[in-house]
Amino acid sequence: MVESIYQASAPGKVILCGEYAVLEGMPAVVIAIDRRVRVSLEPGEAPGVAISSPGLSDGCGHLLWSSEGELIAEQASPFVMLAAVLNGLLHGRGQAAHMQQQGWRLKVDSRELFENGVKLGLGSSAAMTVALDEVLSAALGSAGDHAKETLAQRWRRLQDAHSLVQGKRGSGIDIAASLTGAVCLFSGTSEACQISHFAMPPSLHIAYIWTGTSASTPSYLSSLADWQATHAKQYMKVMTSLGMALVTLINAREATPFVSALTEFTSRLHDFASMSGLGIFASGHEQLYQLGKQHKGVAYKPCGAGGGDLGLAASSELADLNAFTDAARELGYDLIDLNIDAAGVMRI
Repeated sequence: MVESIYQASAPGKVILCGEYAVLEGMPAVVIAIDRRVRVSLEPGEAPGVAISSPGLSDGCGHLLWSSEGELIAEQASPFVMLAAVLNGLLHGRGQAAHMQQQGWRLKVDSRELFENGVKLGLGSSAAMTVALDEVLSAALGSAGDHAKETLAQRWRRLQDAHSLVQGKRGSGIDIAASLTGAVCLFSGTSEACQISHFAMPPSLHIAYIWTGTSASTPSYLSSLADWQATHAKQYMKVMTSLGMALVTLINAREATPFVSALTEFTSRLHDFASMSGLGIFASGHEQLYQLGKQHKGVAYKPCGAGGGDLGLAASSELADLNAFTDAARELGYDLIDLNIDAAGVMRI
């Protein structure tokens, strides 16, 4: 029996720009943030996998192997999603049979990506997927050699596993951030992706605001797919519009034009939300968006799918940003302290 304990962590993410458009292969900028999912895996006595997952659940659970060689959780268990990700990773690596040879204890600690027991929308499931893959690689590496994978190949394999819990609709941008760390420019399709470093404009100041409400990215992506199916021409027209704004934004090298381009992108995203009926600016984002328009030199936007979770405000002038955040606090919103994490997934 293996006697080691294997540990790894991966950062969460904030999408700076490009949400929704990234689903059509357009570029988006994503920031890896200094809040991590931390995973440990060690041999256990009982068959299957004993689970503890602070952040996701206060309790413990147990995953057992089915006759088909898949880990299963009790119905309505908080660990159903975790079991699905593990199965996707193990089958992607071709190592499910090897893991069955002994029992395991698995701890997935995602508390840093929650606030008072509520998820912040920082890509906790993607960070969990990436960190899980790292400990599985350490623990089961002798059963298969994935050391020669390119970044794009690893992204594809992990995106396949993670998409099982998102209805196969996510872009994979959160997987990219958890893999690479820092700030990256991402574009991807169902077949491949491009991931490169993105240089943030100097003197760009960003504040992160918590709306107070959690949102479900899979449900928003499902609603988007329904609207797209009946409004195909409108959908492509608005995606093209968002893409044009993104080109200007990504090419801006100084903070002031970057904030102006971010304002324009968000205005087009707001128009898209209105025509589609998607509640991208619901649950506080609309109020904060209008507040941002009242403050000179400040751009406010939802991060990711919207409809709750996190938003960000950006400005080239710290005084202007502070005036906005003071006003947001007076309205009852909380600021969340986040910084760029230069490192991606790592073994501990």
